[in-house]
Amino acid sequence: MATHWRYRLEVALLVAGLLAGCSPKAPEPPRAVPLKVTEFTINPGEISAQVGERLSFRIANLGVLEHDVSVHDPNGEEVALLSLLPNQHGTLQVEPSMAGEWRIICTLPGHEMAGMTASLSVNP
Repeated sequence: MATHWRYRLEVALLVAGLLAGCSPKAPEPPRAVPLKVTEFTINPGEISAQVGERLSFRIANLGVLEHDVSVHDPNGEEVALLSLLPNQHGTLQVEPSMAGEWRIICTLPGHEMAGMTASLSVNP
């Protein structure tokens, strides 16, 4: 009788182990991408990613002026925006949905023209 219960316990543990292996895989955490903004640059100026790759831009405003970071898809549509005061830090999450050249800019008047741009090359 004791072996019968032991057999049932072993089968139950085996089934539980198999079912645990069927659970969906947890998503990968976003890739941390440090960005530094100052008068009048965004550094690094070139970033690459894959379609669907989750990115977490860790942004530091090291300048003496307010700046923002705006991410635009290849169609020119803004998909994310974060404003930062001087010496402020923040995080901006982006998951590129299409391949192509994405733009990262500061949208404050005159800042983009002064050179506050970066590119995000998204590969299929």
